[in-house]
Amino acid sequence: MTYAVWTAAVALGVTGAACHRPMSRINGPSESKEGIKVELLDVECREEGNNPDPEDIVDVAMNLAITNGSNQSVQFRPNLMRLIDSHGATPPWTSSSMPIPKGERRLTQVRFIDSRGTSCRDRMKVDFADSLTLGEPVQETPIGFIPEE
Repeated sequence: MTYAVWTAAVALGVTGAACHRPMSRINGPSESKEGIKVELLDVECREEGNNPDPEDIVDVAMNLAITNGSNQSVQFRPNLMRLIDSHGATPPWTSSSMPIPKGERRLTQVRFIDSRGTSCRDRMKVDFADSLTLGEPVQETPIGFIPEE
């Protein structure tokens, strides 16, 4: 192996190790009987503070895909969602509402800020509660995940 090829291989290996991000384990997707499908595409979790201090802040950002397979427009209100962990339920930090026309797929990000002693390695689930409506709330199964394994 030449010096240039060896140097490039070492540089790529070091760069790859420096860019490592813990993987998330995500269950799902969830699909209602009306044909509304919710997918948790990605979760990013950051801890700020001196873990395991109960006052630490955990910032959980999740990317969702919502597909409206029903025969009418669905309204998505993320402010009604909840992040559930061993300490209870947390409302989202994001709350802008969005219509999703029939047959359409929308991508959105929802953030939760938690300061109750939660860790990015804890099991969590996102509960959609009454956040999706077709006149009446659409029942979706919560999606479980572990932000970092």
